Amino acid sequence: MLKSINLELPSELLNIISINRDHVNYKLKELIILELYREHKISSGKASEVLNISKEEFIYLSSINGICHIDYNVKDIERDYKNIINKVMKK
Repeated sequence: MLKSINLELPSELLNIISINRDHVNYKLKELIILELYREHKISSGKASEVLNISKEEFIYLSSINGICHIDYNVKDIERDYKNIINKVMKK
């Protein structure tokens, strides 16, 4: 089910955006989806589905917008390091 929203912007901003209405709608949708993905509210699969692009295209899109596809923090690295060391020591 699709729903729509209305967005009002000052005319000077609309004049800066010298692209057609359909493209503006798609770019706004893209920005919303990227932000939901950045906030971990949707998966890359869902994001690519909503934008009607492949998962690989979405990963590229997110990366050129400064969103890292791999969410791997120091805590994860330390945990994995300990697991590897434990497995090596058991051999």
